[in-house]
Amino acid sequence: MNEAGIDTEIQVERLFVICLQKALDKHAPEQLEELSQWFDPGSRQMRFHIAPVIGAVGYLRKHTTVYQEIMRSAGIEASAKAYTGISQIDMLAIKLFPRFGRERLLKRLLQSGLRRIHREAYVLIQKEDGKFIVTLSNSIFCMTSANKDNGYRCQFYAALFVGLLGKTDLFSPLVSEVSCRGRGEEECRFEVDALHVPD
Repeated sequence: MNEAGIDTEIQVERLFVICLQKALDKHAPEQLEELSQWFDPGSRQMRFHIAPVIGAVGYLRKHTTVYQEIMRSAGIEASAKAYTGISQIDMLAIKLFPRFGRERLLKRLLQSGLRRIHREAYVLIQKEDGKFIVTLSNSIFCMTSANKDNGYRCQFYAALFVGLLGKTDLFSPLVSEVSCRGRGEEECRFEVDALHVPD
């Protein structure tokens, strides 16, 4: 742990850094130089320690006008790359899962995608009132002190989930973040709209 209470053994996969860099280049190229102050986004290393990544993300979050746009763009980019990186066994399972096994499919798909970003992240899936509730543990965006004034922090994950679900024909790819530890709430939770999924 460092002074901020962050477990410095946690690492972020290179895919996240690549997608963040692409999103910045598209939406806020003036921030790319600042990103390199925290860590080298051009490095070929496979994993990055969590502390400098959190520092860079925290800096970007101060620019609230573009933060959400950057994170959504990075999340969609990551979903496309993460989906192609899902194992052949998982891909086959996704294609063969019967429709009554949607909860299992949803968890398998999202967890496989998450592991391509951050291996310590984990999802719990529940169904409530026609929607799937995804509870995410160990969000890399909520490892620092909560601040309600900054709003929801996990737009990246919402966009990642939308992109992954859009690869199947079983789910309506509409995901909303409904609670966030970064706002001082107990959990990072997302609603996946399943009302219009065909039977």
